[in-house]
Amino acid sequence: MLIVKKMTKHYVKSMSHKKGYTLLQALLAFSIAIQANVMLTMSLKIILESTKDERIVDRMLGLDQVRILLAASDDIKVEHDTITFINKAKPAYLEIDHDRLVKRPGYVMYIKGLTHARFLQQGNSIYLVYGPKQVMELLYVQ
Repeated sequence: MLIVKKMTKHYVKSMSHKKGYTLLQALLAFSIAIQANVMLTMSLKIILESTKDERIVDRMLGLDQVRILLAASDDIKVEHDTITFINKAKPAYLEIDHDRLVKRPGYVMYIKGLTHARFLQQGNSIYLVYGPKQVMELLYVQ
């Protein structure tokens, strides 16, 4: 019996000095890490959706500005990647430059992020065609 008591004391004493984590501590740390990951994923999703909405609004505003510009202009001519016109008695043109719709002279940028963009004239209407799905936006009707 004395030997068992000494062995038990020695065993308990040696267990109290071991380094490491218990199963409960490991599970708690794991659950905290999972919760933090879920919160981070949700916040990133919200941020990505809001930037997508901003890009759509920016594109719509740019299209409206170009429509107003062309409505106030005269002698509008369309080529494949350029629209020439007279605005306030001065010649100007719109062109696609590095995926941006810009007005020259100068460099007034109306829309950015236009991949595969070109201008198209069908009858009396002028369209901006862009993107992999070839989205058509009406710019001007003569």
